[in-house]
Amino acid sequence: MDEIDKAKGRLPLFTERMLRRERFAYQVRRMSLEHAAQMLIEGMRIEGLSQSYLDRLDKLFMAHVPAALRQRPLAKVSHKKLAASLAKLAVHGGNLRILKSFVGQIFTRAGEFDGSLSAFPEKLSEEFWERWERTNKLPFPELGQRRKDRYQTVFAKLEAGEDRWPEACCIRLFFILGAPLSKLMSAQWWQIIGDVWYPYLPEEKKYWFESREVLNSDALAIVQKLRTLSDQLSVGDRYLFPSLTNRGKPISSVYNLWVSTLNEIGHRNYPLGEFARSYRSPNNPSYAMTTVRQYGKMFREVGNAAKVSKLLYEARDNAIKSAI
Repeated sequence: MDEIDKAKGRLPLFTERMLRRERFAYQVRRMSLEHAAQMLIEGMRIEGLSQSYLDRLDKLFMAHVPAALRQRPLAKVSHKKLAASLAKLAVHGGNLRILKSFVGQIFTRAGEFDGSLSAFPEKLSEEFWERWERTNKLPFPELGQRRKDRYQTVFAKLEAGEDRWPEACCIRLFFILGAPLSKLMSAQWWQIIGDVWYPYLPEEKKYWFESREVLNSDALAIVQKLRTLSDQLSVGDRYLFPSLTNRGKPISSVYNLWVSTLNEIGHRNYPLGEFARSYRSPNNPSYAMTTVRQYGKMFREVGNAAKVSKLLYEARDNAIKSAI
């Protein structure tokens, strides 16, 4: 085929494809950050995200990313300047996580066409934490300096006991997910569809669909452990974290187990919320990258909100009927 193309004065198919890809990569590099953001938002609209949530993304991006940075070509956006701008923001932690993950996803998508852009999200996360630590007063700044293996010591102690496994698994999952602890303790099996946990029904929260939590491999392993233990011990199939003393109800607190765990390993008694936040974004660059990837999955595989809503209501109704 290449010989025929050569005889006819045409480029070989492989060469033509490579040139086409290089031209597109060149266009991506020259695209402004704002244009890329609008393209990503439009893609998410086509994929099914609610317009109100997309409006929220657009508002966060336009209000908190400086105009000078928004107008720069992707190849010339400075991760240091962007991180410095984001670290100074006085916005709710959830909004900051969404905005940073959204910006990271822009470059993750762009990196699929131009590999030189694929490292940007990780550089942004690392630089952001350094800047954020310098510009924000943390109640326990030493938590931000913890090595990953120090967290594993706490996790191992938590999971070593067998008599309080619901509380231990709940604490462990709390370190991974961003949902409120009270919502997590009352989580029910019908709220999980595939590898996604839906803490809210449409009637409970405006952004119920976007508030879902993608379960990564660590989270899924914990969920599987919970299912196995629940089946083995016959403690019911309604709650992920069933109370072992008040049958038919979920656990209502993890405080005692958390405090006793820290005491047993000779650790300072840090509040669980602060300790868990130090493991999650923005304190932990590697966790921040996990969040970017989870949001990326969410942005790409949003599914159909109406379909999921129907499935959730059906699952809830079936769970109620089986409990009668």
